[in-house]
Formats: sequence, C-alpha cells, structure tokens
Amino acid sequence: MTLRHWWDTTFAGELLLLAMAAPLLYFPARFPSWTVYVAIGLLSAGWIWRRRRLGIWFQRTPADWPVFFLLLVMLPVSLWAAPEPLRNQYSIPKAYILIWNFFLFWTIVTHASRSWALDWVAIAGFIAAGTLIALVAPLGIDWLYKYPGIDAVLSRVPSPLVGVFRGADSGFHPNQVAGTLLYVLPLLLALTAASIYRLHRARVRHKRDWALALLLVACSVVMGGVFLLTQSRSGLAGITAGVMVMILVNWRWGRWALLAGSAALLATMFIMPSTMLQLIADAHRWKPRAAVER
Repeated sequence: MTLRHWWDTTFAGELLLLAMAAPLLYFPARFPSWTVYVAIGLLSAGWIWRRRRLGIWFQRTPADWPVFFLLLVMLPVSLWAAPEPLRNQYSIPKAYILIWNFFLFWTIVTHASRSWALDWVAIAGFIAAGTLIALVAPLGIDWLYKYPGIDAVLSRVPSPLVGVFRGADSGFHPNQVAGTLLYVLPLLLALTAASIYRLHRARVRHKRDWALALLLVACSVVMGGVFLLTQSRSGLAGITAGVMVMILVNWRWGRWALLAGSAALLATMFIMPSTMLQLIADAHRWKPRAAVER
C-alpha cells in the first residue's frame, strides 16, 4: 500500500487546524486573551471545512446526546458554580481543554467511520499519542514514593516540565498520568497480543509483520513501564478490570460472569455500611497523610 492509500486531505486539514488551536487552548496564560477566540475560530473552521468536503457536520453516534449535554449544559453549570478566584485560575483553562477535546472527538469519529484505512490511521495516532505522553509525562510528574527502593529510580528522572501547566506548579499528579494512559493501554495490549499471535500462526512471516509486532511491543513496554512507575492503585485496578473484561467478553459464560460480578458489586455497595465504604475510599490516602502528620 502506498502513502496515497492512507492519505486523506479532509482529515489532514482538520488535524492541522486542531494542531494550530491546541497551544492556544492548552496554554492560554502564555498568550494574549484574544487568542482564545482565534482558537475557537480555527476549530469552527474545521467543521465548515468538513461540511464543504463531505457534506456532513459530524458522524452520528450513540454518544451524541451525552457529549453535547456535557458541553452545552454541564460545562456552563460547572463554570457558573465555581467560586470566582478558582474559576479564572482553574475552571476556565480546563474548560478550554475540554472544548478542544470535544472537537478532536468528532474529528476522529467522523473520519474513522469513513473507511478501513482511516480507521487504522486513527488507531495508530491514538497509540502514538499515548506513547508520546508516556515518554514526556515523566519529565513533569510530581512523583510519589509508595514503595521502598523506588526512589532510587525516580530521583534520577529529570523534571524540566514541572510548572508548565497552570495549577500544576509542583508537577502532574501520578494518578492523572495513569488515568490518561489507561485509555490507551488496554487497546495497545490487545493489538500487541494479536500481532504476536498472528506471527505465531503465520506460515510465512513478512518483514512488515515483524516490524509491526516489535513496534507494538516497544510501545507496550514504554507505556506499561511508566504506568507502573506512577504506582497508582486505582490505575492498576482499572487495567486489571479492563483486561479481564476484554478476555471474558469473548465467551458466553464470561459475559454471564461479568454480569453476575457487576450485580454482586452493586449489591455490596448498597448493603455495606457507608462508614465502611468511606474507609475503603480513604485507604489509599492513609499512608501519605500519616507521613505528613509525622
């Protein structure tokens, strides 16, 4: 397949406009206030470009109403409810990022549904973005030292990105990084396992198959390594649950097991005393809090 098979001018044009708007909305404090309107104009131009090229505003999905409700109702309500000092310092900059991601979501959904090739381009971009985050985020993480001996490793990681984002002057929280990687890691692990299985079963192994498998393994090692270094217990619980769902959903008995497990968990939450639930919720914060008190 040639580059022309994977290239799409409409998709590339929208991605270019998104890339131009990204720094203006992710780092609004570093630019004049009027550049926010420029960024919104660039994002809107992407939709007009799509309409002229494809004849549609966006691809319809089951998530339409929830996504628009989040943007048009819940986002204004949250900004209105935020107290004045925090609104300008935290809420509005976060809202800009959410708006940018809203436009990114519809760009990916619309074009990935157009063809098999663009679908795989979107998947490749998704994994590449996750790997880039895994490579860059450690340079700005405010590391936590939950396990003995790990400080010897983390103390050697440089931190030139600390203070880049407003509101994260001491660095990114490890749980935020783990939560971000959690969006990508299950899909990456599934594709890595599939590529290795395909190589194992293939009678003739082509060089591109080897290259793809090695690339996916390398991305998995990088992303998985950073994910483990965050020491996020909730992240580990999430990846465990995600992998279990991906495995069990392939069999009928597995789907029944997932349904029964979900029902049991829900019933436990209603039956268990609220004080016990609060103790469980606070358990992961006990050690850091005790260390501060000492």
